[in-house]
Amino acid sequence: SSSLPSSPGWTHHRPGDFFCPGRLTPLPQQQSRPIPYTSPSMTASPAILAELSGYLPVAIIVVMAVIFGVVNLTGTHLLGPKRRGDRKEQTYESGMAPIGTARKRFNIRFYILAMTFLVFDVEIIFLYPWAVDFTQLEPMSSESTLFFARILFFILTSIVAYVYAWKKGVFRWD
Repeated sequence: SSSLPSSPGWTHHRPGDFFCPGRLTPLPQQQSRPIPYTSPSMTASPAILAELSGYLPVAIIVVMAVIFGVVNLTGTHLLGPKRRGDRKEQTYESGMAPIGTARKRFNIRFYILAMTFLVFDVEIIFLYPWAVDFTQLEPMSSESTLFFARILFFILTSIVAYVYAWKKGVFRWD
């Protein structure tokens, strides 16, 4: 029994030579290559690959963002200023000498105004997907009426919050 592989139609004459019927010259000995082991959990089915292919653009953007960050940090470190000193480390205030501390208290209205802006900004972000889905619905169906009622409630709630903030004086700067 030889350790060399044999297959149908091939004749083994001496070690290392394989002859094919109808061929006069021996074929060179085939080198056996180790087959890499892949466990069943390592092989991905075509269905999983098709499902994950939708995330490829997101993965590309994430990789580009990481590369951008690494390049910027490395470039800043290599090309940035190397000299230290009190004058170099002083805060830059648009060419003016900084006066006072950075720990200055601000009126709460600035924060409330910022939060109000964020609320309306997020509301606009929610309106875009709603508008796309709403145009796909059949007009005057029960589903389109429900969609329309939900967005009216959403907008009405925001308007009530805006009127409340207006009455509280959030938008006054005096």
